[in-house]
Amino acid sequence: MKLKKGIVFTVILLLLITAMSLTNKVQAATGSLYLNLKMIRTTEGGYGYQLGNSRRNVWKIYDTNRNANDTIYCIKGGPGFGSDDFATGTPQETHYTRYFNLKDPDSIPATYQAALPDIGSQEYEALVWVLDHSYVAPTSVSQREQAEKNKEMLIQAAAQYAEDEGNPDTNGDYELSLLTDDDIDSVQQLAVWYFTNPAGDPYHVNTIEFYLNKIAGDDRSEYINLSDDQTFENGYDRAIGCQALFNYLVGTPQQPGFEYDITNSNSKVAPVQIADSNITTRTVGNRIIVGPYTMNEVRDIEYILEGKFLDAAGTEITDVIFLDEEQSPVAGGTTLQDLVGQTFYISIPWATDISNIEFEISGSFLTTTITYWSVADPTTKDQPVVIVEKEEVPFEDSIGNTEENKIFDLALRKFIVSINGNTLTGQNDRTPQIATSELERLENGSTLTANKVHPKNALTVQTGDTVIYTIRVYNEGNVDGYATQITDYLPDGLTFLPDSDINKNYGWTNPSGDGKTIVTDYLKDKMLEAFNGTTLDYEDIQIECEVTATVGESDQSLKNIAEITAHEDKDGNTNQDLDRDSEPDNVDKDHYGNTSQEDDDDFENLVLKGQYFDLALRKFIVSVNNGTNVKNYNRAPIVDVTPLVNGTSTTAIYNHSKQPVSVSNGNEVIYTIRVYNEGQLDGYVTEITDYLPEQLEFIVDDELNASYGWTVVPNTDGREVRTDITSPDTSHSASRDSIFANRTTQNDKVLLKAFDGKTLDYIDVQIKCRVKENIDLYEKITNIAEITDFTDSQKDAIEDRDSRKDNVTLPTDETLPEYKDPEIERGDDY
Repeated sequence: MKLKKGIVFTVILLLLITAMSLTNKVQAATGSLYLNLKMIRTTEGGYGYQLGNSRRNVWKIYDTNRNANDTIYCIKGGPGFGSDDFATGTPQETHYTRYFNLKDPDSIPATYQAALPDIGSQEYEALVWVLDHSYVAPTSVSQREQAEKNKEMLIQAAAQYAEDEGNPDTNGDYELSLLTDDDIDSVQQLAVWYFTNPAGDPYHVNTIEFYLNKIAGDDRSEYINLSDDQTFENGYDRAIGCQALFNYLVGTPQQPGFEYDITNSNSKVAPVQIADSNITTRTVGNRIIVGPYTMNEVRDIEYILEGKFLDAAGTEITDVIFLDEEQSPVAGGTTLQDLVGQTFYISIPWATDISNIEFEISGSFLTTTITYWSVADPTTKDQPVVIVEKEEVPFEDSIGNTEENKIFDLALRKFIVSINGNTLTGQNDRTPQIATSELERLENGSTLTANKVHPKNALTVQTGDTVIYTIRVYNEGNVDGYATQITDYLPDGLTFLPDSDINKNYGWTNPSGDGKTIVTDYLKDKMLEAFNGTTLDYEDIQIECEVTATVGESDQSLKNIAEITAHEDKDGNTNQDLDRDSEPDNVDKDHYGNTSQEDDDDFENLVLKGQYFDLALRKFIVSVNNGTNVKNYNRAPIVDVTPLVNGTSTTAIYNHSKQPVSVSNGNEVIYTIRVYNEGQLDGYVTEITDYLPEQLEFIVDDELNASYGWTVVPNTDGREVRTDITSPDTSHSASRDSIFANRTTQNDKVLLKAFDGKTLDYIDVQIKCRVKENIDLYEKITNIAEITDFTDSQKDAIEDRDSRKDNVTLPTDETLPEYKDPEIERGDDY
């Protein structure tokens, strides 16, 4: 219940607060204590406490012969120190001479049991539980560290209780952390009275409210409600915290099923112990998994627990990830104490020296001695008390590896061994080679997988070729194992041969029926021995396929991928993450590049060369007519087809002069535009466009231009002309047959035949232009021509392998004279 300012609870109590000591305050030899009461709780300006609307004083019990700040709890409120009800009279020093162990109730005579709850009752157990879990304030500097631990455990436990009970008034441990030692001491006294007084008794309360003297150390000053923030620092929050602490102390022993072993509560046995376990290590990727570990809680008491993991050199491992029993990462923020009672593993960096991993825990807990004191032959005026003593008991435990690091690691490589029965040998051998240095790196742990060197360039094949592949599986780990299933993924155009003797021998099948996913378990019973430091054990299987792809317009890649899709170690473990650096059956076939994705998959690539369509255009001057004089030029290209033959380039070498030819105003210039077929498919150049510079004009009524079908493109100021004379269109048949009569092709004079490996077929078109009269000739005149349309031999659209039609980027008139090789593409020239 939240305390509100100005609300007074009508609770009339006499609070007789005791002290808890951290060392033995009982003079066992003398068996004697002299106790009395005083009002002020501390000797250095402390506040006196009153409780409830009756403003009854909260007395402090102290030993007159010892430190006045020692605290001692009285068992019941009311009588004691010379008063029957302690409402009247002057406090009197009282001599206590009988003492007993409250945790050994059978040792307490019946005469002295009267003030206690019934022996063996839940109330008696609750009383002992409250005293066991109470905070003992320090009385010297040397006791402060231990006392702070004690206080922290109490506050955390009370805050957790408030959260579990859904109490909205505590806001975690905020208010609790503000409590003073006197606040806590007063609340703990009330918790004692709750279980030593019956329900209905004024000392058996559920809600509390404290009043403090307004001026510290002055009992004559006005008493104000603790919740008054104007008078007391953090008073309102402290009032809430007092109630939260009280709820924890009296509520916990009343929860269903509460039992408390009084005798065991004083034991010095460690509350947490590491269970014996067969600790193993295994590598997964770039981490090592170590475990299993289990810490058992053998005693239900508050304790502080710390732990660490050490490598073989005794160095603490700082990068530790906790894993659950299934070896999955546990939720973030988990501490070691959260894992008590659970089976867990740890994940540590791969480079850790794991010849021995030591798990060490350490911590401490408090044992409590509760001494029950009374006067001899007590009367109604006598009050029994208890002294609570705390002792910090450290504990530790450890466990190391009991088994060497288990590394399961299979690797797969794939390579072509023959095509059409011709074994690849010598320089063509594609068998993986492993350098000795690579095996040394694998042995000393500087690599996860040995580098296996073998060619991966695509081999050229033809339709109908048969190809035999070897798939080799290595064991790179220190655990014997099996590749229980291998899967080969075939691309379109590469077909599995079910009747092949090789395929039958190695047990290849196609369970899915898709013709592409080929599976075998041939190696399931063939054990791959662990890496011995010098040699990798391996097993081979083979598969035979046929190239069924047909030649098309472009190259076809026939990439074939193989993968380990199931594995097993010597102990029968088959889980997916068994292998330290790869996972079976996880290859991404749709995004497979030119390297293996993991070391348990590999590929080989074939290429079926396509038949390319490829035209190239060259332009050159053949004559200049200066009036009646004609000057002829031999600038036709000299063609070198070597790059096309050996495959180093997609275009031939054309050697022809590009040095400017001298002209004058009014000169007529004839150009030849020659189109070559560099490809493997016949085709047509169906349109050629010539782009005239501003210094040239197209001669519209010229006979040559007319014969070649040149026309001016509209809206181009006469600077762009086109012809489709080389098109197979029948509208040009008469003039075309005449112009191209000397071409060596059979019936179709404009069909450009595919490159035969020796000579390029070509077709020529000419155009005549005139140098304008009204211009100054002071710079180069550059004229560009381009193929703007073409088709294959069936008159269908087709792509040129190294150029696009009708896409020339024309320079400006200012930069046109500087236009020169290299050309923009092979489909244009100048």
